[in-house]
Amino acid sequence: VMIIQMDNSQNKFWDSQIEKLQADIATAKANGYTVLLFVHVGLYNGNPNDTTIKAIRTNDTGEYNNLKHVIGYNASGATKEVYDIITNNADVIKGIFTGHMHDDYYTEIISKTSDGADATIPQYTLTGSFYEGGHVLKIKVK
Repeated sequence: VMIIQMDNSQNKFWDSQIEKLQADIATAKANGYTVLLFVHVGLYNGNPNDTTIKAIRTNDTGEYNNLKHVIGYNASGATKEVYDIITNNADVIKGIFTGHMHDDYYTEIISKTSDGADATIPQYTLTGSFYEGGHVLKIKVK
């Protein structure tokens, strides 16, 4: 397993992240690694019909507008390029873990594998540790 953590806390990705992400994905492919990607702000799931996502577990709001509170919808520049790299490598990137929201959510990002086959990447948005004295997540890769 390869863990990749990327800063997108300002609702965007930067040019300096593009080559690093490409290199990490190439390393993962060459070594047969599964990539788990950790970012702060969640990514757009690619489904315009999912305008509102309901929380699995709530603290504050219980739902969010999928087109407003995520990165990738109408993105441009480095943000669009990074989003495209992620969503076109679903054969390697097997999970995305995010925070930012104050509730727990699960979405599946419409993606493609490196060879262009349709795929999805599961995305888990988890409550911050501020709530209820913290949380622990066990990740099991099969």
